Amino acid sequence: MKQGLCLMLVVLLVACTGPKVPKAGPGPQIMMAPEALQDQRPGQELLRSWVRGKPETIVVWTERDRMSNGLAAAMSPFLVDWSNSDEQGWIVHNVELAASPVKGTVLFGSVRIPKDAVERVEWLLIRDRTKKGKLTKMGHGQLRVVFKEGQPVEVISRPLPLNTLPEIPDLVFSFEAWRPPGSSYSIFEGLDAEKYSLTVRCYAGPSRFLRDSVNGKPWDCYPLDIDWLDGAEEDLLETCLIMGDGIARRSIPEGTELPVLSGLRKKQAEQIREGLSLEQMPQLPLSDWVQQTDSSYHLIQRSCITMALTAIDLSLDRTAHRLGLERERHLNLVPEQVPDWLNELPHRGTSFMILHGPAALSFISREKQVLPGNSYMILEEAKLLQLQENGKPLIYRYDPKAKNSPYGDIRRMNMM
Repeated sequence: MKQGLCLMLVVLLVACTGPKVPKAGPGPQIMMAPEALQDQRPGQELLRSWVRGKPETIVVWTERDRMSNGLAAAMSPFLVDWSNSDEQGWIVHNVELAASPVKGTVLFGSVRIPKDAVERVEWLLIRDRTKKGKLTKMGHGQLRVVFKEGQPVEVISRPLPLNTLPEIPDLVFSFEAWRPPGSSYSIFEGLDAEKYSLTVRCYAGPSRFLRDSVNGKPWDCYPLDIDWLDGAEEDLLETCLIMGDGIARRSIPEGTELPVLSGLRKKQAEQIREGLSLEQMPQLPLSDWVQQTDSSYHLIQRSCITMALTAIDLSLDRTAHRLGLERERHLNLVPEQVPDWLNELPHRGTSFMILHGPAALSFISREKQVLPGNSYMILEEAKLLQLQENGKPLIYRYDPKAKNSPYGDIRRMNMM
């Protein structure tokens, strides 16, 4: 009897196993556009919509569209409309509302972010996987702001596409290396401060999670333990807005000097120059920081981890000052000892790279400020993470392989 059942099981397994298929079929594939075909018109339209303060929805192509500085329009930063923001909320343009990671399009729009509506802020680590699916220490560090139920972020762009919700439950703030369309990120080139500009992107949480789900990357969310400080979460949200807006007003003009606003009438170009001026920012806290900070990306000094931690650190300074408190400790933003030769790697020859490359990877793998998978330890050491009963950091993991998400069971939401 058992032998018969085993034989039936083998037959079923063989029958249900499909033939080996190639990884890609003969159908049309989306290819990277050569530089000659890259289009800067959508980037110019983004700039015009910013300075007009007009809440428009704009679609850009990831592999084709570029800003007037030659960098990818799909990676362009957000800008805050300070003049139209009020006590009800901040008006923010160029927020990623939705994206099609398969088709390679991004939908940008404008939102109203309510004040006094933050439920919690999380340290968000997006984990990379090996080809075999094993989680690694590599990834991307960001800040996730979750809003109170009934007080979501409102999408004010028009027209509102059918696949876009009018309300957003959470936003993700991401400091990234701004690159031309279709170009990948290099760790070694990230050590060259002249290689990448710094961009601060603002994503609707569901859009960012979809991007990472397509790539099989889970979210590890560490809730910050700062709610005992009155208004600390609101201060952190405003700090992210000030930093992102200020860096945008620095990185776009510095990357272009704006002579490449070709195709625009002189009056339009002048409006964009004036609209991107730092003088458009009100005299807010951190104005001095915005004026002095470097707008280039650097793997150690101004990376996704370093800049997000800087936002937390600056925000806690503001909160402590407002409450009349003194901070006992600050975050360790950069490694204490950085080898001099490390910054020389992008500028030296192949032999220098072969000689020092392994040591560079070793340095990166052991430094919490550089290795994303260990970055939460900096916040843990500063006692800024919520803890479990066993004393370990509280963590929420949302893994597309497990079909769970911050917004519910993926299978139930897709009804498949």
